[in-house]
This record gives sequence, C-alpha cells and structure tokens, in this order.
Amino acid sequence: MTDSRTLYATLLGVTEPWRVEQVEMKPEASEVHVVMALPSRTRWVCPECLASAPIHDHQERTWRHLDTCQFKTFIHARVPRLSCPTHGIQQRAVRRGLARRQLQPLRYVGADETSYQKRHEYVTVVSDLERGQVVHVADNRGQAALDSFWTSLPPAQREAVAAVAMDMWEPYIRSTGAHLPAAETKIVFDKFHVAQHLGEAVGQVRRQEPRVLMAAGDPLLKGTKYQWLENPRGRRWSQACAFNLLRALAPRVGRAWALKQAAMALWNLRYPGAADRNFAAWYGWARRSRLEPMRRAAAMLKRHWANIRTFFRHRITNAGAEAINAKIQAVKRRACGFRNRERVRTAIYFHCGGLNLYPAAARINS
Repeated sequence: MTDSRTLYATLLGVTEPWRVEQVEMKPEASEVHVVMALPSRTRWVCPECLASAPIHDHQERTWRHLDTCQFKTFIHARVPRLSCPTHGIQQRAVRRGLARRQLQPLRYVGADETSYQKRHEYVTVVSDLERGQVVHVADNRGQAALDSFWTSLPPAQREAVAAVAMDMWEPYIRSTGAHLPAAETKIVFDKFHVAQHLGEAVGQVRRQEPRVLMAAGDPLLKGTKYQWLENPRGRRWSQACAFNLLRALAPRVGRAWALKQAAMALWNLRYPGAADRNFAAWYGWARRSRLEPMRRAAAMLKRHWANIRTFFRHRITNAGAEAINAKIQAVKRRACGFRNRERVRTAIYFHCGGLNLYPAAARINS
C-alpha cells in the first residue's frame, strides 16, 4: 500500500535530492501540509557558474499548491542558500530586489556610518526614517559616500526631503549642503549623538577625579563607570539614594553628570524660543563649571546649535537608524564578520532594505 509521503511525492513530481519528509492532515481547517526536506551534506551547483557549492544556510518558505479534493494544500521547505565563492545566492536576490524597487518619496532621512571590521572599516548607511528601511549603502564615511546617495535621487525627490538626521560629521554636512536645497534648515543633528559626546565628556571627568581621590587613599570611583551612564529613571529607590551619595562624594563628576542631564532635558521642550533661552543658560553654566571636558563639549554644541535646534521644527532623531545599525551588527556577528564591503552592502540590503527578494514565480503564503 502506498503511504501518504510516497503518494504526495508522486503527485508533486518530487525528484532527488528532495524528498517528502512529512504529510500532516488538518481536517478541522480543511488543510494538508506537505513538508519537503534534503539529505544532510547535500551539495548543489551555483546557477551562475555551475560550480559545486556547499549549502550556507536555509530559509523557511511556504507555497500554496493546487487543492487536494476539498483540502487546501501547502508545501513547506527549508530552501538552501549556497556559499559560492563567486556568486552568492544572497547577491542574486539583492540584485533582483534593487531592480524591482521603486523608491517612495523620502520625507525624513537618516545618515549614519557603521563599522564592519575591527580595523575601523566603515560603510555609510542612509535610511528612510518613516519606513525604517535602508535606501542606500556606500563605501567609507567620507563626503563622496553621501554624495552618491544625493546624486542618485532625481531633483524632485531631493526637493521633497524635509529633514535629514545625522551626526555632527563634517563630510556629511558638506555633502548635504552641496546637494539638498535649503539644507541649513533641514539638517538635524541627532539627539543620541549629542548624548554620546556629552557622555564621553563625563567619562573624561570621571577618569580625572580618581587621581585626586586615589592620592588620598580613597578608591571611591573604582567600578562606577556604568552608574554614570545609566538612565536615572530606571533606578530603584535604593539605587537612586546610593547614586546621590556617590555624587556628593565625587562632586566634580557629579557636576559633569548634572550638566549632561540638564542638556538632554532640552529635547523635552516644545518651542525653539524656549530651547534657545534654556541652552544659553546651560552654556553659561557649563563654561563656568571649571570642568575642561564639559567646557569643550559646550563649545562644540554652541558651534552646532543652529542645527541642533532644528529638532524643534522637524522632531526627528536617528533612533530608527540606530535600530537598523543594531540589526546590522547582529548580522555581522552571525556571519563572523565580512571579508569585503561588497558582502556587507549585500547583507545590509538583504536584511534591512525592505526589498522584494523572491523569484517572480514564487507564491508566498501570507
């Protein structure tokens, strides 16, 4: 007697190396699910160069097949992706997705860099902040990298860009100024990068203070690095009391920390005029603080204040781009690093580009 696996292998025309591993009936849903599988250690040939290649990984896929009598029939398979040294299957999918892509009008854009190797190798990543998708990846983080994005957009699309969130990175500023109409009103220096600069200044003060305390035999600040970086809103009452005591015993670091917190509170204001007045007061406090790292940070923020205050007009940050960056770093860890920029570009588009990657003939069950 023919079993269900043999029956469906015959009906579906399954040939080696594929086999029907399981057939599951769901009478209550009027469905039948056929699970396909490959033998372990299967090797394929690259469809581009026909060279034998090992399987790199698999992707779960589902297709709706013709009905079996009154039962809806679904095919499930872990489709292999090959590790061809010349032509990756992932590269083919990305090329297909980019060819199909019709870029939607961009209103809010994020420009950021991400590293992909320990020796400070970077790519520039441009994101659509409203849709949370990568729209452009370019080598390095110089002006030419962002130039390549702006010049890829038709003039009408560039005109439609309302604001660009970025770090205070001069090459990106020059590129945007050269290509985006009215750029001086559209560049928004990102809140989280400002916090990073201020956090580094607090860290410099923290590293200076132990020299004085250690000279007096007091190791108070040893091991407190992350306490100064934590969000105070997340602390329990006992933790808040302990931190307040730490601030009192280490007044220079406590003063630097208070300056940072006061600066970040500016983003809670609603109007540019109020932000201007509060920033002027904060700047005076920082200049009088006698903390050189905070004085330098304050001078930098003053130089860039015109494009920090544009936040109060556009109210965008690079939080979406930072989330994409975190995803890129997770992909990098799973891949154990990337050997070249072409591979990192492909991986970013594949995982973060929102592209239609599937072959035209594939019908995916939703």
